[in-house]
Amino acid sequence: MGHNVISFVSAQQDKIRLLALLGAVIFGFASMTAGATSYSNVTNTICGVYTEIKTIVFILGLVLVILGAIMYAVGHVLPATSRGSIQGYGTGMIMAGIIAVIIAVLAPYILSTIGGNAYANAIASCS
Repeated sequence: MGHNVISFVSAQQDKIRLLALLGAVIFGFASMTAGATSYSNVTNTICGVYTEIKTIVFILGLVLVILGAIMYAVGHVLPATSRGSIQGYGTGMIMAGIIAVIIAVLAPYILSTIGGNAYANAIASCS
């Protein structure tokens, strides 16, 4: 039981590190593109960051689906002792990938619903 808790904590720390790295990349991109402070430059910067995040999430979702399918298929040829865990990880990756793709596709609609017309107009100008 202690080993499972340690591996769970380690996995959570890896996720936090990945999110921190992704945040650093996004803020680095935003600071590179934000030269002036006029409205159009700020809008262009936000559109650029929004488009990059949407693209990254979509591609990451597709990669997760593919890797999850490979892990699930490989689980069929492994011994019974490790088959369940590998197939479980594969299924989890497939579900995470599908959710990521759904979020990437529905992001404009979600943001326009939350923000109203202001976000809807801004997002329409990004697409």
